[in-house]
Amino acid sequence: MVVQSELLSLMKALSQQGVALAWLLTLGAAALFGWRKALLAAGWRSLRNSLGSLTLLERFFIFVLGLILALILLVALLSPANTTDSLLYHMSRVVHWAENHSLAHYPTGYEPQLLNPIMAEIAILNLRLLWGNDQLANLVQWCSMLLALVGVSTLASLLGSGRKGQMAAVAFAASLPMGILQASSTQNDYVKALWLTILAVMVILACQPETGIVAPLSIGAALGLGLVTKGTFYPYAVPFMLWLVLHWLHQGKWRLILMRSILIVAIVLILNLGYWARNIKTFGGPLGSSDWVSYKTSGGGLKSLAARLVENLAFNFAPPDQPSTEWMLAAIRSVFLNADPSVKDFQLIWRWNHEDYAGNPLHMFFIATAILILLILMLSKRAIEPDILWYTCAALGSFIILIWVIQYDEQFGVRLQLPFFVISAPLFGVICAKIGGWRLSTGAAFFCLLASLPWVFFNRTRPLIALEENPGKFAIRPLPYMGFTEISSILTVDPETILFANWKYLQKPYSRLAQAVKATDCKNIGLRIDSHDIEYALWWLLGEPQNGRRIESLYCANNLACYADRTFRPCAILCTICSDRTRLHGLELNMSAGEIKLFMGGVYDPDPDK
Repeated sequence: MVVQSELLSLMKALSQQGVALAWLLTLGAAALFGWRKALLAAGWRSLRNSLGSLTLLERFFIFVLGLILALILLVALLSPANTTDSLLYHMSRVVHWAENHSLAHYPTGYEPQLLNPIMAEIAILNLRLLWGNDQLANLVQWCSMLLALVGVSTLASLLGSGRKGQMAAVAFAASLPMGILQASSTQNDYVKALWLTILAVMVILACQPETGIVAPLSIGAALGLGLVTKGTFYPYAVPFMLWLVLHWLHQGKWRLILMRSILIVAIVLILNLGYWARNIKTFGGPLGSSDWVSYKTSGGGLKSLAARLVENLAFNFAPPDQPSTEWMLAAIRSVFLNADPSVKDFQLIWRWNHEDYAGNPLHMFFIATAILILLILMLSKRAIEPDILWYTCAALGSFIILIWVIQYDEQFGVRLQLPFFVISAPLFGVICAKIGGWRLSTGAAFFCLLASLPWVFFNRTRPLIALEENPGKFAIRPLPYMGFTEISSILTVDPETILFANWKYLQKPYSRLAQAVKATDCKNIGLRIDSHDIEYALWWLLGEPQNGRRIESLYCANNLACYADRTFRPCAILCTICSDRTRLHGLELNMSAGEIKLFMGGVYDPDPDK
């Protein structure tokens, strides 16, 4: 998908017809290959035999898990993209690409639309082009969750947990609060977690005797797709690739190591070349400008690293009341302020059911317990398989490296930890199987699934059941510290209300001006908006680009001016940064609503002061 989208982009053929033809050829070739090699028949036989061997308890587990996934899928299908990042850049870049039929850079007031990795949004773009609108946009994260659960089960099996341990591992990953909340959104942390899970699977397979070419190919693909999905994949991948390199060096087959390494690097380059090249041309670096890249190691040594560790752990245990929060912050600052002065700015935010802030306290406790039990088993001289020890070190190492190179963020710090929790799930399953057998494993599995239900039903911005002071249909009164949801149940409210769940005060003004534009025959619309403005909401309200209007940004950084279309002549301009202006680019102020203004009438002039 990434390669074919890049190729179509070069020809400006990234359209519904181009994508449909590319997928038809790709899937047709795959089906023909599978049929000629008898892989389809073998796969069907394997699936049928596996389903037939399931016990009644395992069937019930799959049923409960499937029901939870189906409810999350319902949320994903009924809800337009409404997270702040989605409105700022995830979905905004998708509609620009769809309009331009290309992944090429374009003028915008918010540079992350261009410089951030692109894979998750390319997947959304493909779905949007084929479907005709954004109804399926949230499926990229949901499908990533589903496939990551398959990867977690595979990892648990490779580490020797047995089927009951696989159940515990899958339930652990499926019940992550942050994972459940993100799985119905257009964020990209679960997509990143998927590639990390696959990378871990393939590293274990590559460390087995007589491994073939498939493992290095898959490692290159997983690594390349992870890097082109999110910048924070880099620190996550380091310990797993180090594990692979150490194993290959131990084998001592230098010629084979060189060939496999070249193969992996080549695949990574193929998948990232287009994205890196555009960033180098525009910003001077593959990940963007040096001011934007946020990798910065802790300068205070181990004490500073310990401070970051405590901060990142604390994200998952944010208290629901202000006195407890102040006490925890005071305790952290009193211990670590001298080692790391940035601790004075550390904050904790309690929003247990919001996808940007929700912690995973129960799962963090389970991880700590599993590691402690593993240490006890080692000290008691119980035989522990080397792969389990290597895997544990890689998983913990990924977390340490992440917090070492990424500055804390009270808004997104806990969100960036999702891949760590997902790849920790197999370790939880292995420990459950080792110390408690099937009773502990199945008990833990069903407990995790039961504990996940509040996040399934009470999503703060996309609730199936709303938490309201005066409950209506599909709503209840919240218990203490639960808080209220931002909107009523998505089963009862319109999509526009869901879209503005995080920005309710903007719904009326944005909707009013969008209706005014739609009431005219104007086909070229200019945007003069700032970096903090939720651009995609305007595209969604106008129903573009599928309805034929062209939308371009008239306000951008100097280094993006070269991408502006000098022939573009808008007959309407939506502006959020025009204060008391009554004329813009030769167009007269038509109406104003809140902070947004609509300029129409007159002849467009390139000079904004005219």
